[in-house]
Amino acid sequence: MIFHPKIFCPIVFISCFTLAARAQVFEEGSWTDFNGSIGNKRCQASLYLFKDSTVKGNYVYKSDSVKQRVSGYLHGNILLLTDSVNKKIAFKGMVSTPPDELQGTLTDSSTGQTKMFGLYSISSNSGDYGNRYADLGGTEDEVETFVRTAKRAILTGDKQWLATHIQYPVLRVLPKGYPIVKNAALFIKYFDQIFTPKFKAKIKKDYTTNLFTKNGAVMLGDGEIWVSGTERSKDFVIIAINK
Repeated sequence: MIFHPKIFCPIVFISCFTLAARAQVFEEGSWTDFNGSIGNKRCQASLYLFKDSTVKGNYVYKSDSVKQRVSGYLHGNILLLTDSVNKKIAFKGMVSTPPDELQGTLTDSSTGQTKMFGLYSISSNSGDYGNRYADLGGTEDEVETFVRTAKRAILTGDKQWLATHIQYPVLRVLPKGYPIVKNAALFIKYFDQIFTPKFKAKIKKDYTTNLFTKNGAVMLGDGEIWVSGTERSKDFVIIAINK
């Protein structure tokens, strides 16, 4: 079952764990995904725990969607992480459960600046560290680029691009009484009924990084859009639209 809390609280990106908390928040050999904030900036994070207690992953500010890589170690109930590019940025934090959250501080030793952070666990994804989306037949960058492009196409009304990247028929996308969208022509005809202002406003806030995966597909947001691979290598398609 997927847990997607809607409330975020301020926490730092390095976490302190009790052994019990580690068992509940982190699962060895899996990605654990978080939403929350660092300082006054909304962010997302995804961390992978290895057998030797090494932790690797990334954090992403909503304002720019650029992944910042981190690595470190889990020591009992304490997680210490360092930015992989800017070594002067370090995270130290603590985990509490329930709720499953990371709280702590981010310190930049070059400026002496310290920020509080808070991240809530929202989902867990099994899979290899080196290929999060292996079941889709594409790399991390390829899958997330497609989802980002699909999101942009919906928000800008690029009907032609979307019509050629949909798996038909598309069910549950129109109000009661409308026909099933079984081809590109009908998709284009009913585009505005499918992608309403309310739907667009919702996905506009969704991250396109560190996507939840299940049964060979990834989802945008809380499942508004599901994307899967195709028989053609490095090609993807929208398989479901949920309003």
